[in-house]
Amino acid sequence: MYFDILMVMSEIIEKEHEEMEEKVVEDLSQLELTSDSEHSSDDYSTTTPIKSKKFNTVGELKKEMSKLGLSLKGNKEELKKRYKKYIKKQEEKEKNMHKVIKKVQPFKYYCVIDYEATCEEGQAFVYPNEIIEFPAVLLRSYTGEVESEFHEYVKPKNNPVLTKYCKELTGITQEQVDGADYFPEVLKHFEAWLSQFSDFPYENVCFVTDGPWDIRDFIQKQCVASDIKRPVYFYSWLNLRKAFKYAFRLKNQKRLNEMLAHIGLTFEGREHCGLDDTRNIARIVQFLLENSVTLKKNIEYNRA
Repeated sequence: MYFDILMVMSEIIEKEHEEMEEKVVEDLSQLELTSDSEHSSDDYSTTTPIKSKKFNTVGELKKEMSKLGLSLKGNKEELKKRYKKYIKKQEEKEKNMHKVIKKVQPFKYYCVIDYEATCEEGQAFVYPNEIIEFPAVLLRSYTGEVESEFHEYVKPKNNPVLTKYCKELTGITQEQVDGADYFPEVLKHFEAWLSQFSDFPYENVCFVTDGPWDIRDFIQKQCVASDIKRPVYFYSWLNLRKAFKYAFRLKNQKRLNEMLAHIGLTFEGREHCGLDDTRNIARIVQFLLENSVTLKKNIEYNRA
């Protein structure tokens, strides 16, 4: 997200909002594991384990692959390789399904969001940003696994033509936003997606962002541009930078790449691509969940 470039400037603004923020995560060394028995039984659904089979003929192999919906193109060795790759992938999924994090979190889901918005070089906060990419990654708190992803582009209403700077920074094309829906419609799609996992207004979901800007500023500007009310579920959320700082007892908040490096990871994908940014933020959340860091909402938007 392009606000990263002006982090120093934004921290001055953020300090004005800190009186609204509640206490955040405990330090790693102070945390205790909690029994996973507090989860409901439906959270631990099981499936029949996937096992590799032996085949006497190519016909038997093709028959099994057909049942699994696999392509039957190629020679015998190619078929065997494709089948083994499928089985290995299914075994890995099965393994992850039964991975349970012992620390019970205050929320069942963590929904990571990182918008991309219209922008112009050098204008920063004074620019009338409109959201043009709406990505979200939903994590289950007790496994840390990705439950689902949402991704749509958004057509800007007031400034429909993207600046050269915006296109180069985000990688988003004019054609992608021209073919997209306006924000109110995309927001409905997002709510329909999230409602598959949680009932509106998503009280068991904690929204997570890299810094305060996405929900504090982008959403507010977008609601004004679209002439709609701020969604009720976007009044409190988790600022990952602040949580990360507290968890590791750091002097200052770190940017996305710095947080990744701190836990031994590197950025995957294209920076300032909303979906790639969101996935990388989710990787940090997964690390904190797996290391039993309690993740609570730590920022609230002024309702006045």
